Amino acid sequence: MLKRVQSAVIGIIIAILAIVLGGWWLTGSMLVVAAISAQELFWLFEEKGYHPARYLGIASCLAIYVLTQLTGARYHAPFLVAIFVLSFIFLIARSAPWNFMRIKLPKLFNLSLSSPARGKNEIASISDVATTFLGILYTGWLPSHVLLIRQLPQGFSFIVLLFLVVFATDIGAFFFGKSLGRHPLIGPLSPKKTLEGALGGLLVSIPCAIAVGAVLGLSPWKCALIAPIISLVAQVSDLSESLIKRDAGKKDSGEVIPGHGGMLDRVDSFILSSAVTYYFITLFWGLF
Repeated sequence: MLKRVQSAVIGIIIAILAIVLGGWWLTGSMLVVAAISAQELFWLFEEKGYHPARYLGIASCLAIYVLTQLTGARYHAPFLVAIFVLSFIFLIARSAPWNFMRIKLPKLFNLSLSSPARGKNEIASISDVATTFLGILYTGWLPSHVLLIRQLPQGFSFIVLLFLVVFATDIGAFFFGKSLGRHPLIGPLSPKKTLEGALGGLLVSIPCAIAVGAVLGLSPWKCALIAPIISLVAQVSDLSESLIKRDAGKKDSGEVIPGHGGMLDRVDSFILSSAVTYYFITLFWGLF
């Protein structure tokens, strides 16, 4: 329990400093998170028996964060297309005798950066392509929207709104689920989650968002409108990682954070919610 509290306090302090400072401080912090999260995700895929291009996937994730910091939203989508094209080239080339993807690389977190190789001249399967792309999207492109949010006018306020709504959702879901939970939310996928907890987390997120808006100069009623959207998507995002872990037969994505499991276990709620928050703000915030 002590390790869990200590890890949480350290993580919160680092997150606050990165958000306040912004720029390369935030990007650098997210590069570390992305490298570990991508490593864990590709490991889960490999435990299931898939063969993603792990080295390429991790490098692509990191490149997305750097490019996002350098160019903002302008090349965000085009760069993803370029990465997909490059990924296909690498996966197609797996059967070539000069394939350097089979070279054993230094280990990181007790797991080699290179994926388990297929047999010589054996072509990549659809699952190899799909898991490589999913890894890049899930731990690279989608959460990189945090950087795009921070770069917006009032970006600091929006980032604080996102983080506090997600935290409020987690806290509300825990206490409502603990005290009132009777009906399983999603069955064996996440046995401890209940419908009452999910609704409680959503309800708690609204007054939290209104308070954040009042303090940071955002429209309180707009904050009240976006809060349930962020809360709902954050819970879906959390369940999406549970789906991957259950399919791989793992309880945690790793052991890098003492008392908390893997890095991916700690940031999963932000993967989808950061992207949805960014597009809601850029597409709808100024319309009303």
